[in-house]
Order: sequence, then C-alpha cells, then structure tokens
Amino acid sequence: MNLYERVKSLCKEYQITIAGLERICGFGNGTIKKWEHTIPSGDRLARVADHFHVTVDSLLGREPLLSGEKDSELLEMARELKENPDMKQLLELARHSSPAHLKAYVSFLKELQKKE
Repeated sequence: MNLYERVKSLCKEYQITIAGLERICGFGNGTIKKWEHTIPSGDRLARVADHFHVTVDSLLGREPLLSGEKDSELLEMARELKENPDMKQLLELARHSSPAHLKAYVSFLKELQKKE
C-alpha cells in the first residue's frame, strides 16, 4: 500500500473525501492524488498525520497504520486525551500508579458514576 492508498483508506474510515481533506489542510485540488507517484514535503505529511491523529511514519508505511474497529476506538481515545486535559491527567496518574492504587482509582470512579 503506497502513501496515497493509506491516506485514501483513512479518508474512507473517517468518512471524508480526498478533496475535503485537501481543503482542510489548505492544499490545492489534486495535491494528494499526486502522492501516488511522489512523496510530499514533511510539512504536508505532518498536516495530514495531525488531522488523522497518526504519525508521519505510519503514513509512509514505516509503522502500522491504525485501522478497523479496535484501532478506531484507540484513535478516538487518543483524540479525547489530546483535547481533554483532565483525561490526560487521569492517564498520567494511572501510568505512574501501582496496580493496587490503579484498582482503587477504578473502583472509586465507578462508585462516582453510580451516584450520577
């Protein structure tokens, strides 16, 4: 799968057209189609990668490109972490906690949800 095919696959997954992605990224019409045979500048790759919350390396095929139901869920979680500082802080706390403390945090949050 080449760069263009990976971008096309992401567009399909996110239900956006190539033309729509070009507009969002500020590219001219047909810019991404040219990527079937050429490699764009790093800046353009970064804009597309940022839009889809993937790495430039994954667009280039150097690492797996997340796709499918499970990976879509991971991408959604990544978006939430990026956009919500409280979620990011919770993850940071969890990452640096012992298994026992982590279990206690989860129990506490579940109890809070029951009360809502």
